[in-house]
Amino acid sequence: MAEIEESNLTDVVKRINDYFNPNVPAHSAGNATEELLVEYAPRNSIHDAFVSRGFVPEEEIRIKNGYEYWAVIISKSRTMIQRRLEEIRQEMDAKITIEGMKSPNTESAKYNTTDYLSERQREVFELAQQSGYYTWPREISASELADKLNLSKTTILEHLRKAEAKLLGPKV
Repeated sequence: MAEIEESNLTDVVKRINDYFNPNVPAHSAGNATEELLVEYAPRNSIHDAFVSRGFVPEEEIRIKNGYEYWAVIISKSRTMIQRRLEEIRQEMDAKITIEGMKSPNTESAKYNTTDYLSERQREVFELAQQSGYYTWPREISASELADKLNLSKTTILEHLRKAEAKLLGPKV
């Protein structure tokens, strides 16, 4: 929290418990994480540039290590999408990377999204995917993933099992 408060991009940082329910102790038994409400000037976000050009967020915008991660819906040609993204890059001096695009006939991302994973489960699962943990043969071991994240192999495997269970759904 101190690092966020010290950033010259941050206006205000509040603990969610303090903000929404000041009568509940911030460190109640069983709380493994703490949610924060971070307020910052709109000029420090790319949000308005996206929305004003017809991009509609499909899921919650994630912010990590100073980057915003968006899943958006827009009903335009690829050429028009590229043109609008280039406008945003120029206007906001932004680096924008497209990780994938789907046509309107493709099932919506919200049906196979990792939204319901904890932030740590998502981080571990996405790193595992990007690093080739799920390829055959594996390009990275659980121990190597653990080293990358400075976690134990047991913790990595626990996060992956929980993420996989959530993504695969209940037994039928």
